Amino acid sequence: MTGAWSRTWAPVGQRPVLHVVRGRPVKMSMAAVCCYRRGHVSRMLFRTRPGWYRDRDLVAFVDGVHRVLGAPVILVWGNLAAHRSGRMRAAIEARKWLEVEYLPCCAPELNPVE
Repeated sequence: MTGAWSRTWAPVGQRPVLHVVRGRPVKMSMAAVCCYRRGHVSRMLFRTRPGWYRDRDLVAFVDGVHRVLGAPVILVWGNLAAHRSGRMRAAIEARKWLEVEYLPCCAPELNPVE
């Protein structure tokens, strides 16, 4: 997977802003998670890549999140096709430390990453 793990922060109630250097436009995708754990500081982890994330890329991302956090993961996901593919369902079932809940369709206001 390309890119390095990155973190961002913002004051409570404000959306983090990522500044982009000007140049030739490139299609970029971002996978991100907001991490909450009792007794720990909340943080956001994300990775960017040129082009689109596919299910195999998301499986690698989720495995990386688990390695970075060293704890079970509960994902709250939108209804992106890659989130519900057969490969993704099989990957979710194979990972006992992973629990997934899906957001209702068209509910970006419920997604803290968005």
